[in-house]
Amino acid sequence: MDFSKLEKSWPTLIKEGQPLTFKKGQALFYEGHSPYGIFLIQSGEVEFWKEDGNPTQDNHRHTIAQGEIIGLDVFASDAVHCCTCMASEDCQAVFISKTQLLPFFNSST
Repeated sequence: MDFSKLEKSWPTLIKEGQPLTFKKGQALFYEGHSPYGIFLIQSGEVEFWKEDGNPTQDNHRHTIAQGEIIGLDVFASDAVHCCTCMASEDCQAVFISKTQLLPFFNSST
């Protein structure tokens, strides 16, 4: 998939996205659910958990760098989330909805 058109539109998508604050313990998304969009993490820390309640081995606690995007790979592959993502401390994010993203994935390259 060619992401060049999407990359050129990031400033607009971010500006039109919804700024959100997640308090410690709040979920950004849940395992087994289809993505409603993606998250641009601006600050904070998140953890990824499997359904059995144990942190995933690879990503038990992952400090997110400012500007990191979570969920684009799942969204682009039309898959469901393989784990639950929860704020392990307060974090700020911009949510970019499925509605905003679909034109980039439905257009021909």
